[in-house]
Amino acid sequence: MLRPLLELCRASAFDRREPAGWGSLLRATRMLLHPVKVSRLLELDIVKRSLLEARGAAAFSFLTSKHFLSRSLSLRQRIDCALHHYAYEQATFSPSYVASVYHDAGLELWGDRSTDHAFSIRLMVGNDNLFEGCLSVVAFIDDQRVCAMSFSYVDAEIFAQPSGPILFVTRKQSGRHAEHQQLFARAFKHSSPPYFCFAALAGIALANGAREIAAIKYETHPTYSPDNAEAMQKSYDDFWKIFHATELDEKSYRISVPFEVRDLAQVSGTHRRRARGRRQHWSAVQESACATLRRHLARPPLAGGTAHVAQGAP
Repeated sequence: MLRPLLELCRASAFDRREPAGWGSLLRATRMLLHPVKVSRLLELDIVKRSLLEARGAAAFSFLTSKHFLSRSLSLRQRIDCALHHYAYEQATFSPSYVASVYHDAGLELWGDRSTDHAFSIRLMVGNDNLFEGCLSVVAFIDDQRVCAMSFSYVDAEIFAQPSGPILFVTRKQSGRHAEHQQLFARAFKHSSPPYFCFAALAGIALANGAREIAAIKYETHPTYSPDNAEAMQKSYDDFWKIFHATELDEKSYRISVPFEVRDLAQVSGTHRRRARGRRQHWSAVQESACATLRRHLARPPLAGGTAHVAQGAP
């Protein structure tokens, strides 16, 4: 029991001079209520080697954060989610996947170099922090980040659904470099980086044989507060509803993949061409992400999956 505690205390950036440091230490100590699960997590090769090498001393700080993935998860559920994600990732993907995602600049899921600028979407170990998601899909323009969406593989039991892995999307953040956002808008008319990142997430889900994605409700996001409620609702819930999201449980929405598509005949003539162009771009991202990840599977995708990637959302 002492080894997990020492590992987690080392990762909690404990500083006795700061209240936050004492809080992290207390949360690390509480992990000893679940010594078997914590030990199993820390003994996974992808954790004790790849994650530690990628994130150093802060590798386990997401477990000692106040929230992990959702504000509504209990301590036991948080540990279960972390264990499920890394055990699933280790069992499902090849060494080449681990090398790209954890040790290199990320696994490129899609790229476009048809203009003077390089556009790419990469799958990387959780960008900036891990408490909002263990993995990130990140859009770049000339190596400048313009959007990040983070997710974890969790057991659908946390949504009161039949047991099985499902992508839980828990972070959506756009970059703050206006000139790069404008570059993207000029290159891909009537679309923006978040749509491309979400299309890549759909491709990841399809590569894993999934039929749906879970997406977090803004009020249960780890960084939610009443002060940012309006912005969070617009950034999260309103965005998910574009993709015909339906309620999964009190903390999440269910979004089908491939995305549900409105018949183009129902789109007004003035917007039909724009809608067709958007769908073509998103479809290309989905297909590229799905094909790329399938090449790195160490075992067949889940039963019930599909290799077909439909064109994007309306």
